[in-house]
Amino acid sequence: MTKYYSKIAAIGILLILLYMAWMVLARPYIELWDERIRTAQFLHKKQASLSSLIDNRSTLEQQFRAISNNRGLREVFLDQKSGALADVKLQRILKHIITNSGGRILQSQIKQLKPSANKNPASRHIEEKSVTVKILMQGSIQTIYKVLATLENNRPLIVVSDLEISLQQSRYQTAVPSDNANYRAMYDATAYIF
Repeated sequence: MTKYYSKIAAIGILLILLYMAWMVLARPYIELWDERIRTAQFLHKKQASLSSLIDNRSTLEQQFRAISNNRGLREVFLDQKSGALADVKLQRILKHIITNSGGRILQSQIKQLKPSANKNPASRHIEEKSVTVKILMQGSIQTIYKVLATLENNRPLIVVSDLEISLQQSRYQTAVPSDNANYRAMYDATAYIF
């Protein structure tokens, strides 16, 4: 009977040693091999997609020229020729809209976007193709509403963000605002360059 138990113990120890050899020696190499195969497949797919883009380059350039020559699209964006002057052009457009609506600009400041290292290259490229102006304006609530409605329908497209509206009140005024009370609106106006 002791031989029987010693054989079972030997088989058990052998199975434990085989399992440990599998876990320590064979499994990591197999996982590494699978990872390399997956990486090679990914790179192969990427290479195939890039070579198809290179093969279709002339077609894509023709499509891009057709899109960029579209008059309606050029009206939505600031002209690329303005380049470094795009922010000044945006300031001029905003000043025109605000003064025509009856408002008054208190401050207009070009906002320099700090490039962030953690963003992907596509979003960094979009930031480089946009200009932002921080506006502080004053007027009645109807004037501010008129400015925002005009900006919403404006061409080139101007996106308003971080809007804050506050009532300018001295300590001697009544608590209930009148129709012609002065409000201040502060917001970022962004336009994109094509």
